[in-house]
Order: sequence, then C-alpha cells, then structure tokens
Amino acid sequence: MASIKEVKSELRKATRKALRALNAEERAASDKAIFEQVVNFSEYEKAETVFLYVGIDWEINTMPLIEDALSKGKKVSLPLITGDGIMEGRYIESLDDLTAGAFDIPEPKAETKFTAMEEIDLALIPCVACDASCMRLGQGGGFYDRFMKSRSFKTAALCRGIALLDKIPAGRYDLPADYVITEDRIYCKA
Repeated sequence: MASIKEVKSELRKATRKALRALNAEERAASDKAIFEQVVNFSEYEKAETVFLYVGIDWEINTMPLIEDALSKGKKVSLPLITGDGIMEGRYIESLDDLTAGAFDIPEPKAETKFTAMEEIDLALIPCVACDASCMRLGQGGGFYDRFMKSRSFKTAALCRGIALLDKIPAGRYDLPADYVITEDRIYCKA
C-alpha cells in the first residue's frame, strides 16, 4: 500500500499535468471567474488586511486580486521566504514593492514592513489541488502549513475546478483551508 507521501506526490504530478494542459484562453477564463468569486466573497469584502500570493505558471493569476485589494485601500501582505520551508508576511503598497524572489516568484523587497499574524484578516492561498472538505494539496514544501499553524485569520485556497479532487489524503501536519474558491462555487470547511 502506498504511503500518504507517495499518494500526494502522484496526485501533484497528475494535477500539475492537467493544469499545464489548459490553454491560455481556458486559464484566463478560469482566472476571471475566480477573481469574481473572490471580490464578491463576504470574507474578502470585510477584510482590512489580506494576505495573498503571486501566482505563476499554471497557478491562478493573482495580480488582478492584488491590484483590486490595493485599489480598495486594503492592506496587502505577500509572502517573503526567509528560510527552508519558512515564510513571513510583508506589506506592499504597490507592485513596485516586488522583486524576483525564491523559486523565481515575485516577493516583497527585504525592506518592506513585516506583517504580524494577528493583523491578517483573510489569507488567499495557493494549492495544486483541493477537495470539497477544504483539504489542500500544496507544492510539498510545507510553507503554507507552517504559516497557517498558529493563525487566527480565515484562509481560502484558490483552486481551479479541474483541480478539485474527490479526496486529498492528509498527514498529521496538513491543515485544511477554511474555504476553497473555484470558478463557480465557494466550499466551506465542515
């Protein structure tokens, strides 16, 4: 019988392949639909401080969400990688506060202001896949599970519908999101 680690590795590989197979028009339509779901989501509307990420490659394009949050006067925090499997939130005031970071992902410049965990109202987080019970399959580095471990804020994983799986196996350190947002639905953790 395969271990949870092996099953998760196979799920990542198969899901990434399906996500990479989407053409530019399909990705753009998916991005737009998820954007609309987020900006009309009550937790996002009432959040004063939003933690986001910069989506790259096959991930959801979050730049429109970052720009929307900034334009609405929300405080925007993005992850800055500070060590092996460790990240912290840093405030940005514009896209000019970003620089090339770890894994070639844009991240806040080192001089940006630290975001205390208790200042965050909502974190919009990435995933490779999720399930309807809000279990999230990340890239495998554990960054977001460590970051979410001692949180008081709500989390919502942004997930393309084709990456919504029947069941994500969970290990003892895996944490579900409070919500999963797809193109046509918002799932809430049971």
